[in-house]
Amino acid sequence: MGIDNDLYVYDKGEFRRIKRPESAPIGPIIAIAEDQDNNVWAEAIGNPAKLVRIQDREVREEIPAPRVPTATSLAADPKDGIWLGLANGALARYRHGQLETFPIRSGMAAVMRQILVRADGSVLGASSAGLVEWRDGTLRTLTSVVGENAH
Repeated sequence: MGIDNDLYVYDKGEFRRIKRPESAPIGPIIAIAEDQDNNVWAEAIGNPAKLVRIQDREVREEIPAPRVPTATSLAADPKDGIWLGLANGALARYRHGQLETFPIRSGMAAVMRQILVRADGSVLGASSAGLVEWRDGTLRTLTSVVGENAH
């Protein structure tokens, strides 16, 4: 869990602080997910924001923005890697050190608020531009706007 500028795990009846190599705080945590390989991923806001990979209660990797854009939500991919709901409204998948980005083509600025990865690997994303689905490499908006005079 993220508390203030630190990240803690509950282990054997105690909360244990996750430390960076230089013992500095990680930063405020806004999203956490655990992948299939038992890596814990956390999005820490700050200057810059960063995606942090933790394994065996130690920070193993920090990936700062803009290499990985700022995420507002994280979820494990059932096959490999993690999905990120980005502050710029896009979806992204990070695996094997590579980032794939899937932008929403809504024509408006959006923020991806929450993502859900289903067992089949498809992804649902709740954004300020509507509900989106990524399935088999295709991203589509599932929400439609109905005009004021529509019945």
